[in-house]
Amino acid sequence: MTSLSPSKLNIISAAARVTQRVGASNLTLERIAAEAGISKGGLLYHYPNKRALLEGMLGHLLSLMENRLSQAPEQRSLTDYILVDAKPSAEEHAISQVLLAAAAEDPELMDPARQLIQKQLNDAQSHSKHALLILLAAEGLRFLDVLNLLPDNTMRKELFQTIANAAQELQGRSPE
Repeated sequence: MTSLSPSKLNIISAAARVTQRVGASNLTLERIAAEAGISKGGLLYHYPNKRALLEGMLGHLLSLMENRLSQAPEQRSLTDYILVDAKPSAEEHAISQVLLAAAAEDPELMDPARQLIQKQLNDAQSHSKHALLILLAAEGLRFLDVLNLLPDNTMRKELFQTIANAAQELQGRSPE
C-alpha cells in the first residue's frame, strides 16, 4: 500500500470534498486548491496537471480499498470480501465518482484498477463460475451505488447481505 505525504493527502481529500459538493464534472484545480487551503501553484507542485492528480486519486482509492480488504481475515473468503467491500467510505465514494468521469475521457487512466479487478476475477473464477457471478453481482451493486442509482441505503445493505449469503452458501459447496 502506498503512503501519501500529508500535503498530497490533503489535496486528494479536498478533491473528494469538492466532488461531493459540486460533482465530478465541476472539479477544477482552482476549486481543489481553494478547498485544500493552498495556492494553485502549491497544488501543481505536488500534481503538475489534472491527469497526475487523477492518477494520485486512483492510487489513493486503490490503497484505501486494499487497506479495508486487508482487515478481513487472513484467509479471506468471497463472503469476507463482499461484506468488507460493501462499506466504502464517503471519500472512496467521491473519488470513485471523479475517476468514473475521468475514465470516460481517458480510459488508460484506469489501468491500475483493471489489474486489481483482473486479479479478483481470476481468484473468484479459480473457485467456481458461481463465485465469479457472485463477485460480479457485488461489483455491479457497488457501481450502482457510486452512480447514486440505488433508491436508499437500506436496499443497498439488504442487497449486499443477500449477495454475501449466496457467497456463504457457495463456500459450503465444492468448486464447480
